Amino acid sequence: MGVCARVCGVRGVRGVRVCACRCNLDRSAGQKDPVLNFRSLTGKAKNSAGDIVTVAGDQLLCRDITKTALKSPFERDVVQNLESTETLLDYTLAQLGINTERLQHPVLMTEGVCTPNYARGRMSEVLFECYGAPKVAYATDALLAYEYNTYSAELAAASALTAPWKGAAAAGLIVRVGNSCAHVIPVVNGAAALEAAYRLNAGGQRISDTLSDLLRNRYPQHRPAITASRVSFLKEHHCHVPPDYTQAAQAMAREVEASDPARGDPDAPLSFITRLQLPYTDKEVPKQTAEDVERRNKLRQEQTLRLTEMARVKREEKLRALSSTLTSLLELQEQLKGLKVCVHVHTYLHLYVYTHDICVYIRMKLLEHQKPRTVCQHNPGK
Repeated sequence: MGVCARVCGVRGVRGVRVCACRCNLDRSAGQKDPVLNFRSLTGKAKNSAGDIVTVAGDQLLCRDITKTALKSPFERDVVQNLESTETLLDYTLAQLGINTERLQHPVLMTEGVCTPNYARGRMSEVLFECYGAPKVAYATDALLAYEYNTYSAELAAASALTAPWKGAAAAGLIVRVGNSCAHVIPVVNGAAALEAAYRLNAGGQRISDTLSDLLRNRYPQHRPAITASRVSFLKEHHCHVPPDYTQAAQAMAREVEASDPARGDPDAPLSFITRLQLPYTDKEVPKQTAEDVERRNKLRQEQTLRLTEMARVKREEKLRALSSTLTSLLELQEQLKGLKVCVHVHTYLHLYVYTHDICVYIRMKLLEHQKPRTVCQHNPGK
């Protein structure tokens, strides 16, 4: 990223994070945690003046992101959206206190395994042309994390932190979990065997989507409250991967059996159940006075009378239309009687039967409309 940094992480190196961004400076070298750690997301929202502004990183925490159009610079762990990338770079520079026109330090960018040269070239174009970076280097985040977690301070001082790795780091297995995919990289003879690396199309976002589907199906009444931000919070703070799945499942089964009323204490709390309170606002029911009730009943009566009048006018219009149609058909029937010799017998009978059926139907409709109708009045007292 366009920060004057020796080590700069674009995505999370440790843990399952959704597009986490981590940055370090030269003066912060040796610290356990990065100087900055925020989500690599951008969005557009309205400020207090009503103007649409672009927000990024931790600025999204103070806003309702369910109403904000979020955008990530990554698509399947590859930088694709350069507009969001520049927004995140500007936000990072502002948070680090860098206000120079051009960067004065080299930049190290971390990337995923087998990142296309096209994406790397576009990122280099942004860093060199927009921010004036003097030097840019790229490194695979999984290999940096492996080196960081394997070498101790004494071992790092004794040998250079470059491949081939020695000692305990000479053989190992790297499991990199990203936002959209995961990679498994074997380390053989002190070097990463990238030709044997394996990619899985499952990452932090897939876990979030699965958890969201489970919660929505389990609690359909809380679907509006199960947002992407809350699901991500639950995943990061309340979910874990047990070292031994079978043993963890058996322990859960024993707890459930112990809480059975027929076998144990029914009030015993279950250790694997976490209860969370969703945001809830109690709606205030306005108190109605006698005048409000009377006014509401009066409005209902007026509405009932208005609907009754509209129905009466509609019935009269339909009645006039049916009467006009009946008159026309009767005149046609009289004309057909005079043309009995001129037309074919079958044609005349067909027209006569058809006209007779229509007349019967219209007379039935006229009788239905002439019947008195009762209007169901609303009882104000109920």
